[in-house]
Amino acid sequence: MYLILWLPLIVAVVGTGYFLHFTDADFKWKALAAALTGTSLVLQLMPSRVPFVVPLILQGIVALWMAIYWKLEQ
Repeated sequence: MYLILWLPLIVAVVGTGYFLHFTDADFKWKALAAALTGTSLVLQLMPSRVPFVVPLILQGIVALWMAIYWKLEQ
C-alpha cells in the first residue's frame, strides 16, 4: 500500500529535479513542473482534509510528463 503512495512521489520529485537542473526547457514549463510537484508535496505531507487521491493524481501527471519528456529527448 505504501509503495502506491510513495512511488509516484519519488518519481515526480526526482523527475522534476532533473527537469529543473539539467534541461534547457522554457521557464514557464519549469515553473509549472515545480508548482505541480510542490502542490502535491504540500497536499500529501500536510495534515489536511484533502483525499489522498488528489496528490496522487498530481504526482502521476508530473511523472507521466517527465517520462514522455525523457522519451522525446532520446
